Amino acid sequence: SMSDSAGNLLFYTNGIVVANANHQIMQNGDSLNPGIIADVWYDEGYIAIQGALFLPFPTSSQKQYYLFHSVREPGNDVVPYSHSPRLLYSTIEILDVPPFQKVSEKNKLLIEDTLSVGKLQAVKHANGRDWWLLIPEYDKYSYHRLLLDPWGIHHKGIISVPPVEGYGQPAAGFAAFSPDGSWYARHDLRGFPAGHFVRLYAFDRCTGLLSDQVHIPLSDTAGVGGLAFSPDSRYLYVSSQELVYQFDLEAPDIAASGTVVAVTDGFQDTLSNGEPWFAMTFSGAMLGPDGRIYIHSAGSSRHLHLIEYPKRGGVACAVRQHAVKLPTWTYRTIPNVPHYRLGPLDGSPCDTLGLDNHPLAGFRY
Repeated sequence: SMSDSAGNLLFYTNGIVVANANHQIMQNGDSLNPGIIADVWYDEGYIAIQGALFLPFPTSSQKQYYLFHSVREPGNDVVPYSHSPRLLYSTIEILDVPPFQKVSEKNKLLIEDTLSVGKLQAVKHANGRDWWLLIPEYDKYSYHRLLLDPWGIHHKGIISVPPVEGYGQPAAGFAAFSPDGSWYARHDLRGFPAGHFVRLYAFDRCTGLLSDQVHIPLSDTAGVGGLAFSPDSRYLYVSSQELVYQFDLEAPDIAASGTVVAVTDGFQDTLSNGEPWFAMTFSGAMLGPDGRIYIHSAGSSRHLHLIEYPKRGGVACAVRQHAVKLPTWTYRTIPNVPHYRLGPLDGSPCDTLGLDNHPLAGFRY
């Protein structure tokens, strides 16, 4: 989804159509990601977790936007959706006359390779204007590095941080940048014997390079999960089906700092006929603009969990389960939103545009 600077909804996508704030398909906004997956899932939405991402043109004053979206490849009975063969982009233009919004370009090829499904993530360049995008390769710990600047999209090569090779199987899961852009984390959910784990990297906002890979194994058994950083970028939260972990990124041994801050309480939504639904779990997570972290369930639900105080260590972070009542049922749905308010990295060699960091409130009322 994309909103203006005041938080008003502008438009959103389900991976197949782009709709405006009145929930109408905008001009030329149909038929994203053409193929059998879009045909089969047209009514429900495209099946690709973190498979779409909006970014504003770096100099457009909110008049033009890029939509990056990944295509899924139909697989087989063993691996129904194995990888993404293409990364595409479309552009959205804001007009001063009717229809006021339209998709100008659509389904333009950006990368053709064997890519991981989803995990589309972006972070501000250290100059405070441009954007870095990291696109993981399938079953590898190597990434296509893209730069979006006022002159367009530029492929800056593939970066790898050993160990690179995967486990010979696709990985579900999430990826995220920390709010200050200094960390990148990737949660991979794989089958046995690999299990599931997090790969954490230091990220250089000037060069777009990763370094200092930290492997964080998780000992529980999980088929779903997600991750998000605290607003001050100190803590990493990993949701893992029935558990939520907190890791302290300032600890001497980050992997050993993990502590369980929540266990599912078995809450079940109720169907219209009064019958209980499946118990809620912990799956995808996202840091909200209010400083809380929101977590959805693996299955259909009318609630979201939230972490009330993510900047506090241990259970003081206050995981409140099924605390947000939604107006309708949702299924594995949470926005994929980068940290738009991140400014330049003051004092870095790339802080060359004279942009200022604007202070944000450090409290809620």
